[in-house]
Amino acid sequence: MAKLKIKESDIQRVILDYLQVQENMGKLMFQRSNSLNVATKDGHYIKTGKKGSPDILVWVREIFCPPDYCVEYAKTIALEVKSETGEQTSGQAEWQKQFEKFGGSYFLVRNLEDVIKILKE
Repeated sequence: MAKLKIKESDIQRVILDYLQVQENMGKLMFQRSNSLNVATKDGHYIKTGKKGSPDILVWVREIFCPPDYCVEYAKTIALEVKSETGEQTSGQAEWQKQFEKFGGSYFLVRNLEDVIKILKE
């Protein structure tokens, strides 16, 4: 029997639905951040987003407590959704490098289970 090939857009939809539930429960905040080409009335196109930017940005509350005080901050997580065989583009790899340089956490995810595991860490 042939293995069912799941489209990247279907994986992304399941992940976005899960993140919406988590946001509704007050556990995180997220933003879909795909780049698009938008047509204007005069037939021109405007590109939105930045080359290589991830599919989804997620913010979760973190608390760091060394001796004598605690600091609360938002941890930023970038999620690039790929199918089972999908590969990161060079633009995405460059965006990841820059993002991690500034302390962000970047993950290539292929299913909802990947996201759940990342958010539990």
